Amino acid sequence: MVPRRTDPTQPRVVDSTPRGSAVIVASMPKTHALLALAVLLAGCDDTRPARVDGGDSPGRPDASAPGVDGGPGGGTDGGPGASCSPSTCEGCCDGDVCRTGDELGACGTAGAACEACDATASCTRGVCEPVVVCAAGTESECRDLGEEWNDGACCVEGVTQCVEGDDYDCTTGRVGFHWTGSLCCVPTESLCVPGDDYDCGTGSTIEDWTGALCCVEGAVECSPSDSELDCTTGRTDRTFTGSQCCVVE
Repeated sequence: MVPRRTDPTQPRVVDSTPRGSAVIVASMPKTHALLALAVLLAGCDDTRPARVDGGDSPGRPDASAPGVDGGPGGGTDGGPGASCSPSTCEGCCDGDVCRTGDELGACGTAGAACEACDATASCTRGVCEPVVVCAAGTESECRDLGEEWNDGACCVEGVTQCVEGDDYDCTTGRVGFHWTGSLCCVPTESLCVPGDDYDCGTGSTIEDWTGALCCVEGAVECSPSDSELDCTTGRTDRTFTGSQCCVVE
């Protein structure tokens, strides 16, 4: 058999492509080879992983992105976004802030909402409990609700102080005032100063006459004065007791 001769004018293509590799053009005219190479390069896929949210390395999320641990709004264990609850706070919760729970203005325990104790209470072990004032008195008079005779004194619950006065003026028409037999116990945070029964309380809701003193609720300072006009004219933060001019918050 006579071997077939190939046409010398036709290009001879040799397939030497290993599996999984690119096609190699072995024997082509120069123009054809360049065209084939351009087609191969254009078809190549960029398989590099894309950056996510401006991250500093391919495929890694940006640590500053919201919702990522350590990022804004994604904090845990007391970080931004954490809340106060019984599981995170031994004191009391003031919104999302955990307080110690032993303050008059923020009293509480076990992650409960903080409570503000009033002037007649103290914060004891996270509970607002009435203050007890023990003062001079008589056992026969110290028998009303909230009063207890103890070791020669009348101990009164829910008052701030006990001052001079008399039974009638101290308690008549008033709620929360106590007469111990010797002293008038006052339930408000007040300054009790000299005055008279006419000027103390007349037209005022913050003054109480005990029978001897004028107790002015919310007063921060009182000074001697003999004129109501000089004390109060043009001022809304002053009150006149009859002998004292008091500044009220």
